[in-house]
Amino acid sequence: MLFDIGDLVIPYIPTARGGTEPMSIKLDGTPKIFKVTQVRPYFDGACWQELQLQEDSENKYITEIKQYTFTNGNDDSIFSEDIVIDASNVVDVWIDDNYYEVSIDDSTTLHFAQAVQKKSNNTYTILVVPGKPNDTIPVNIGIKYEV
Repeated sequence: MLFDIGDLVIPYIPTARGGTEPMSIKLDGTPKIFKVTQVRPYFDGACWQELQLQEDSENKYITEIKQYTFTNGNDDSIFSEDIVIDASNVVDVWIDDNYYEVSIDDSTTLHFAQAVQKKSNNTYTILVVPGKPNDTIPVNIGIKYEV
């Protein structure tokens, strides 16, 4: 296996019990990722590489927008619905189009705020203020994942 400049690596060191552990960890206990900045190959009966590493402090994220459609009941009060996101690396969830327009008449349009509340590790409650009873509301949910 050969390394190239720009590769991301997690260096491991041997432990007293014969296993290995990450050379460096973050405050949350996950291993730190390093970027290869320089490679020096050498040979002394076997092929080796001496690596120069720099901690990769940039977190890598993927953001996606998913559309959910909610339908409220027979009243026009705030209602909520839960969504489940099956991923352990979710960093943030938000309403991408953060308001819902309701036309009262030709001259009045109201904008109602929507909100997201974290309920458990992978369940989020979406709060929506609909305009009319039995209204169907498309809501764009933004989800940010750490890679």
